[in-house]
Amino acid sequence: MASSSAPSTRLDLATIAVCVVVPTVLAIIVYRSSAGLWFWTDDFVWLNAATNPNLFDSAKEAFTFPRGATPYWRPLVDFYFFGMYRTVGTNATAYHVATLVLHIGSGVLLGLLAFRVTSSRITATLAAAMFVISPTYSTMVPWASGVTATLSGFFSIAAVYLYVQWLLGGRSYRWVLLAVAMLVAALLSKEDASAVIGVLAVVALALRPPSQLRDLRALGPALAPFIAIGFGYVVLQLVMVIGTAETPRVDIGWHAVPNLIDMMNWISLPWPLWYADWVSPARWAAVGVFTSVAAITTVRRQWLLPALYASTVLLLTPSSFFTVSFEPRWTYHASLPWAFFIAVLITHGYEWLSARNRIVGGTVFGAASFVLLLALAGRSIDSQNWIPDEANQYRQIERVLAANCTGVTEDNSVYLFPLPVVDAKALVPHLIGVFLADVTVHHVSFSSLEQAPVPKSNDCGLAWDPTIGYSAQTVP
Repeated sequence: MASSSAPSTRLDLATIAVCVVVPTVLAIIVYRSSAGLWFWTDDFVWLNAATNPNLFDSAKEAFTFPRGATPYWRPLVDFYFFGMYRTVGTNATAYHVATLVLHIGSGVLLGLLAFRVTSSRITATLAAAMFVISPTYSTMVPWASGVTATLSGFFSIAAVYLYVQWLLGGRSYRWVLLAVAMLVAALLSKEDASAVIGVLAVVALALRPPSQLRDLRALGPALAPFIAIGFGYVVLQLVMVIGTAETPRVDIGWHAVPNLIDMMNWISLPWPLWYADWVSPARWAAVGVFTSVAAITTVRRQWLLPALYASTVLLLTPSSFFTVSFEPRWTYHASLPWAFFIAVLITHGYEWLSARNRIVGGTVFGAASFVLLLALAGRSIDSQNWIPDEANQYRQIERVLAANCTGVTEDNSVYLFPLPVVDAKALVPHLIGVFLADVTVHHVSFSSLEQAPVPKSNDCGLAWDPTIGYSAQTVP
């Protein structure tokens, strides 16, 4: 399959520099404030699990399900937090920087992949740039727990890049073996990577369309290990998740179809419906145009755009089976081929105009690209505006506890009164486990104090009042 007749696109230093510098600069501009954020929501679940000092116990917890340490079967993420906690402790900046570096790395690899496939530096630069600033998933990056997506996304795009390297002229199956290793790492980071197997098949058919059955069979040996790993992973997930608290969140049914349509609408125009009345019709118009383009190019037997469109749909599919409300952050993996798809469309438009008038083509392309990147960056920055307040709420809780509950030990209890932060009952106990001790937590209200256990010396109570904010008091 990897014949000498395949096109060979050598990466020159200028292309590598552009694919590294452009997404790095843009990502830093868009996510520059994330380094100053503290932890929030699910971060405390992973951090609390990482406080276990025993590597063997942590590894056992990481590969066992169901368990109480972390909510998902993502062993590589467990190991990531274990290593980070041992290295930087609770330095939130270090976690945010690591997440951003992985995100930029995915953008760089996407740009290199786009150049490898299209030989176009313009397409490569646009794909990398649009991905790193896309507002489709923007809350994933300024979030320490977002490493589940950035880690898995990095390994996923690495697997595709290595596989394409083999398809387009690699003479050794070492590329396939390396791609297999990257896929395994991606699967151990997040469930969305299970769709990468389908993406690899689509990419293979697009870059090496079979002219006869013999050519199709030639793909088998290279795809077989990916299919086997994917099948084993899906079976493992089903066996581990069925019967656990995760079961109600996932259901195999026709509800996945409207969910998938909603996600395609969002990724086609990632502006919320409350933003303006025109957003809803514009979304449907955008997804209609993009779907039509993919269909027309399929009829014309031009396979790149249909392959990128299909890859986007495949990467959205795992999340479409969720029974809970759609969250934009689920589109992180799908945003990779989608940025490539849009970049190819823009490049085609530029080439078409330039063939008629180079000055007009260059001017329109430059202006359109600038406006598009500016709009995407602005929307991504706006979508993060609520995060500092959320993170500061948890920071205030930690400071109040540290200042007023100094005598708490594992033998003590912490009494939590109703708090205004999201999922306080589920998440604040994990925060307490990270910064105080693995204590017993009682959820109480002022109206049910009589039913609460009788506090003992050094027990601590945490409450919130709209006039004074958070307060804590230790029992003498």
